[in-house]
Amino acid sequence: KRKFGWREDQFVVGMLTRITKQKGIGEFGQANFLAGNPKILWVVAGAMPNATLSITEHTQPNAQFINYMVQPGEYLAALDIFVQASYSEGLSLALLEAARYALPIVATKVGATECAFRDGKEALLIPAKDPKRLADRISILYDNPDLARRLGAAARRRFEGCYQIERM
Repeated sequence: KRKFGWREDQFVVGMLTRITKQKGIGEFGQANFLAGNPKILWVVAGAMPNATLSITEHTQPNAQFINYMVQPGEYLAALDIFVQASYSEGLSLALLEAARYALPIVATKVGATECAFRDGKEALLIPAKDPKRLADRISILYDNPDLARRLGAAARRRFEGCYQIERM
């Protein structure tokens, strides 16, 4: 966490994505506002085309944007929760990377996400474009570290069992 200027005890919720409206960046910002928890740092890492105007309207003081990174391992290792808020998605590589790092996942029920991870077993799945549910699920994981650890461990097992190169 120090590499990114975060305190070791800081609770960090993050996305790793191309920063566009279709990736749910606006909903992520709205969820920050709705959660109303200044102890949570909300971070988006990724390439930022011309999305800045659409995401800044809901930006809070506890939000941060980080540029695209070729090797996101250190970033993922620093997160407490991984979020995928996409409106549509195939099988997200970032989502698989989050599972590899045993992160608790909150993701939208789009594309192959619902096939890759089961709601309540390896992730908490929500409808797309629903910032209230996104905020609620993140708050649940913030308030229940045991649940977060269980989901993260289950996501890692699912990754190891289904998505390693040797198995594919």
